[in-house]
Amino acid sequence: KSGLYVYDMQGRVLQHLADGNMNNVDLRSGFMLGGQPIVLVTASDRTNKAVAIYRLDTQARRLVDIADGIQPTEQGDPYGQCMYVSPTTGKTYVFINDSNGEKRQWELIDAGNGRVRAQRVRDFAFSSQVEGCVADDAAGVLYVDEEDVGIWRMSAEPDGGAAMTSVQRVDQNPALKDDLEGIGLYDLGGSRGYLVVSSQGNNTYAVYRREGANDYLGSFAVVANGPAGIDGISETDGLEITSADLGPGFERGAMIAQDGRNVLPGERQNYKYVPWTSIAQALNLEVRQADATSRRSH
Repeated sequence: KSGLYVYDMQGRVLQHLADGNMNNVDLRSGFMLGGQPIVLVTASDRTNKAVAIYRLDTQARRLVDIADGIQPTEQGDPYGQCMYVSPTTGKTYVFINDSNGEKRQWELIDAGNGRVRAQRVRDFAFSSQVEGCVADDAAGVLYVDEEDVGIWRMSAEPDGGAAMTSVQRVDQNPALKDDLEGIGLYDLGGSRGYLVVSSQGNNTYAVYRREGANDYLGSFAVVANGPAGIDGISETDGLEITSADLGPGFERGAMIAQDGRNVLPGERQNYKYVPWTSIAQALNLEVRQADATSRRSH
């Protein structure tokens, strides 16, 4: 509710932008701006009801506002958000949904002045509240959590229409307890990997295969680390998953999850970093290797 923060992997604040009430944030590297590749960051801005657009200065580790003025969503309450790069056209998109279940897609375009604008390309809707979403860029697929219903899969392309396939409904799996919230993708390479979904109602995370029919593989919870003075994670809203090397302790990627009830010590919500290797060990999953090959974790 106070803007957008940038943290390092030790949890230290590097930057705070008081640009409005930001709900979700995502990024993609390789966006061409003025003929140069940049890391493009977008967020759903509930204050200005807009798409917030930034460039990540990777040397200074700071965000720079590059929106070509306010980019209105024309939504009553811009809410869940995620980005997508098309494997066929290379174009970059952002999805944002309203709190009424309506979702919109915008193409992000170089405005020619060092700025980026958002051009609306598709509207579609769900029957109830949605928030968490993630795009599988390699497959051209969008996954969306309908909070009280289940997980949906559909085309991420702007001409993909509104057809969707159920990955799993809440009432089909006793391990799921609504609300379903954040969702992320762990990339093993070769279009293989895992989807991780926040099952907020029972403070767990469900894991599905990225490929094929998105088979359910199991669930895990993140418990307290008493010696380190870190509590477990509960009431997770947003999360992110990556297989990128994030430095010491996170060489095979991580889950970053919001902790909605922070009890050790008792304070406001925060975020927790969880090494992917810990998750892989708990559920006998694979980890991505530095050479982009994978092995079974034991």
